[in-house]
Amino acid sequence: MKTVFKKVLFTLLIAIVFFSCGNKYEKIAKINKNYININDFKAMLNLGTYNAFKDLDPQRQYSLGKNLIQQGIDHKVLYILAKENKVKLVKDEKYNKEKEEWNKKRKDFYLKIGIKEKELNRIFDEYYLQKAYLEKVKNEVKYTEIDLKDFYNSKKALLFTVKAHIAADLIRINIKNMSVEEQNKISNKVEAIKKKSKKNYEFFKTQVKLALGENITFIENKKFNVNYLRILFKKSPDEYKNLLSLKINSFSDIYDIKNEKFLFYIRNSQTSDIVQQYDEVKANVIKNFIDAKMQDMIQKKMEQYKATNKQNIYVENPFALIYK
Repeated sequence: MKTVFKKVLFTLLIAIVFFSCGNKYEKIAKINKNYININDFKAMLNLGTYNAFKDLDPQRQYSLGKNLIQQGIDHKVLYILAKENKVKLVKDEKYNKEKEEWNKKRKDFYLKIGIKEKELNRIFDEYYLQKAYLEKVKNEVKYTEIDLKDFYNSKKALLFTVKAHIAADLIRINIKNMSVEEQNKISNKVEAIKKKSKKNYEFFKTQVKLALGENITFIENKKFNVNYLRILFKKSPDEYKNLLSLKINSFSDIYDIKNEKFLFYIRNSQTSDIVQQYDEVKANVIKNFIDAKMQDMIQKKMEQYKATNKQNIYVENPFALIYK
């Protein structure tokens, strides 16, 4: 009798352990036999979105949560397709290097929001296998010269045209919590230094840093195309034309947006759009064609899988679990 009791007890304990392991993390959704748990959901966030979503009202959280759940399901489907296509996880030097970089960018944040080390490893392995699968599908893409030229002509304006732009340093000045009088003093100070520098930019940088300290930052030698400039100056639509007309090694006016003042130091400019010729950019045409076809193929495979496999959503607002 004792032996029978021990066997029953042992079987019961095994069942409890197995059940507990299977339910260790809250399940958010399921497709076929594959679960998306709370850690998969958390892994779709970063520090910025985590903090931003925390302060949203429940209805907005619910709406965003639904979208992220669908992204989580898509993420899992891509992993399932990789497994079904016999893509193997090779833990070689390339794997180790990418994992190290991934951990540097994400690990501290993920641990902070409660994702355990073992789950981090699983999430990375799924991500890495997905990448390997995408490369496999890329290698299956075939094309002819006609395909490439048709693609080039259809995407010429979007992908193969260098938009008019300025190459410049963006000089930003923080004026948050300053009075109008203080803001005007800063503008006058910067204008005086501009005038004194006589286009000697290094002198200007040194002097303006001494004058404004931590309130000034520089984004150096960056391209700003007309689309960006139009958005930046949406209240003054013609201002971008003035910037394009400025001479090289000259300063723009000082502008105000919200809590900062800013100006540009022009290093170079291109005043009109330039279409890149097919032969010049053929390598880029091939890359973009393959990427586009790969995305189409993957999308179709994912839609087919989702159409033939049952989906269940268990938690409609996962943010309620994260921020509880």
